[in-house]
Amino acid sequence: MTQEEILEGEKLIGEFDGITKDRYGRYYKKGVFKGNSEHDFIYHSDWNWLMSAVDKISKLHSIPELYANYSKVIDALMMLDINILFKAVVEFIKWYNKNK
Repeated sequence: MTQEEILEGEKLIGEFDGITKDRYGRYYKKGVFKGNSEHDFIYHSDWNWLMSAVDKISKLHSIPELYANYSKVIDALMMLDINILFKAVVEFIKWYNKNK
């Protein structure tokens, strides 16, 4: 993936995962500081960050029309490759945002 694609994915996952920007431009999730810009997001390289989004996705999977896309995330998770999982999460969120 290119740096542009990674940054786009970071922003997309961050929004889905509940990261919000305060009036000073700082990013927070549930009151915890996450960075001064999207460049500080590390979903693409940190399992803890990425699993937070996977956990949120897992809570949606009981909706039948989501299951096929959710199963792609689970398949990627089972490969134990953060790059593959990052791409699967990005694709799920794109699909979810388009179809919700």
